[in-house]
Amino acid sequence: MGERARVEIVTGTDKVTLVEIHDPSMVGTVGFDAGLMSIFTRHNVSYILKATNANSIAHLVWDSSVTPELVAELEEQYQVVTVKPNAIVCAIGSNISIPGVLAKAAQALANAGVNVNCVSQTLRQVNMQFVIEREDYKTAIKALNMALCVNSGAPVPTA
Repeated sequence: MGERARVEIVTGTDKVTLVEIHDPSMVGTVGFDAGLMSIFTRHNVSYILKATNANSIAHLVWDSSVTPELVAELEEQYQVVTVKPNAIVCAIGSNISIPGVLAKAAQALANAGVNVNCVSQTLRQVNMQFVIEREDYKTAIKALNMALCVNSGAPVPTA
């Protein structure tokens, strides 16, 4: 039997903003993302998280990176630009690639009444990131700590 999943720390910040670009023309357009990144580069913006689908790209950036000039250039270039203050909570650990860990984290947030705006977990699976409403930040930190650290026994499957 393999190791049990272990979340070692729950952390995050409520000093971030989600910048989402929605443009139906991006489907199948090679380099669409590169154009957006060149605008971010011109404005010295580094992102924390990126989530994409067929016609939207969302970047989570530090609040201090969002300037009127950046927003104006994005609005000139893209069909719909949404800029929304958010928060991010992260569960960081080892062996969290076991099926059920991400589901347990998402369920803990749902049980606490926290809606997830974006979620990210890479193939390496050592960090689950949830973008949430800013006012839910403290609730989310507590919920993930209770579910994944304090009461981390059973419902998470073993490998």
